[in-house]
Amino acid sequence: SVNIGELYGELFIPIAKDMPGIENLEMEIAGRLVDHEFYGQNSTYSLKGSYSPTDWITVRGTYGTSFRAPNLRELFLEGQSSFQTGIDPCEVPLATRFFDDVTGDPFYSATDPDTGEVVETRAQVVLDNCRSEGIDPTELALRGGSTSFQAVNGGNTGLDPETSTAWSAGIVVEQPFFDSFDLTFGVNVFDLTIEDSVFTPTIGQILRLCYNSPNFPNAAVCTRRTRDGNTGFLTEVDATPFNVAEEGSSGVDYNVNFQTDFTLLGQEMAFDADLEVTQSEEIYEIINIPGEPVERRDFVGEIGFPEWRGSFRSNLDVGDFTFFWQTRYIGVNEASARPSATVGDRAVTKVPEYYISDASVSYEADDWTIRLGMQNVFNEDPPLLDQDAADVSNVGAISPRNVPLGVGYDQIGRRIFVGVSKSFKVQTGPRLQSGAALSSRPFFLDLTLGGHRPISEPPERRRGGRECRGFDNVRPLRQIC
Repeated sequence: SVNIGELYGELFIPIAKDMPGIENLEMEIAGRLVDHEFYGQNSTYSLKGSYSPTDWITVRGTYGTSFRAPNLRELFLEGQSSFQTGIDPCEVPLATRFFDDVTGDPFYSATDPDTGEVVETRAQVVLDNCRSEGIDPTELALRGGSTSFQAVNGGNTGLDPETSTAWSAGIVVEQPFFDSFDLTFGVNVFDLTIEDSVFTPTIGQILRLCYNSPNFPNAAVCTRRTRDGNTGFLTEVDATPFNVAEEGSSGVDYNVNFQTDFTLLGQEMAFDADLEVTQSEEIYEIINIPGEPVERRDFVGEIGFPEWRGSFRSNLDVGDFTFFWQTRYIGVNEASARPSATVGDRAVTKVPEYYISDASVSYEADDWTIRLGMQNVFNEDPPLLDQDAADVSNVGAISPRNVPLGVGYDQIGRRIFVGVSKSFKVQTGPRLQSGAALSSRPFFLDLTLGGHRPISEPPERRRGGRECRGFDNVRPLRQIC
């Protein structure tokens, strides 16, 4: 457990209202002081401003700071170990191992003896660093194969908190010409930077940073690996987290919302539709180890980090029925380098555009709601990648089925669900002398059969008039993916 104390304050300042050229001008200031058991006091603040020259145009902006203390796992995870093989940069790569036609003995060659193709991909600095510690990178593991070494991971009580700054600026325009429908457009630019980011390296990253370092073997990261003095093989690599990274994300959110009430064939109906599109301009990570060259990795367009994402949601209310449709879009993303292995006769490193749709219909009667729906209506298959793609590019996690994870690709397929909800009134206050309750709140019982709940439930429905939701869904801050 961790003891944390916080003090929070917020000030709302209505600067001007209902004046020529100023329909509304307001500002909000907030601050928070945090006293953390392990890191002492930290403070954050935020500034928000909004200006409306008319009742149908709003310009707004935000600026704020934040911090994140390392979590309990990053601090106190008990040491764990596993055994790995095949990623030692000083070992002879498989692509450079050939066999003598007469004797059958293995030998190293930087080029394919038959085709002349260059098959050695290690940088010269890596080869030189291996030789500087007495290891021949053209002989190690050539005859005996790789040996396993211990990979160690655990908590680090020396971690510092992460800090961040973020700003956003946007404009919202609501059409003022027609009363029969509401149409709102929004554009929001965002930028987020995290400093002193807690970096949990992979074993491959530790070795790559060490053996590509011009300060080898005195680079700080090189202290995290040990070798057997007799055989030259790795015996242990330490991958506990440390503060060396900066992360950032920036882009643009586009939003369009439409709402209307109408009567068709004598039946009152309400329809609303919402389109959200995000364009990522930058998603990056900077690894800055003292004494080492700064390493920057850019992710936009790479596997798991598409430049474009979007979603379309619509709802139609017809009496006690609500019809819901959602389509999500994930743009093209591609690995920046070709892997050595292939799927079929070619390496699969590019993921095409992906659309997935969900639909449902709900019926409300008194305190009961019944939902019937389908996820992945068109049974879209997830994209498949080469199994080695994650080793050669800025690729996120890949499932055992070679599907990029954390992006939104469906791995289950079409399924149908049925849901039933019941609302109860539960007394939450003392009774008056007359026996009436001071207050009550609904209690919901929900049962879903035959599959999962919809990925995105319809919002609270409008009853008895148009609901003006505004543009709360234009997110002022974004987090990295």
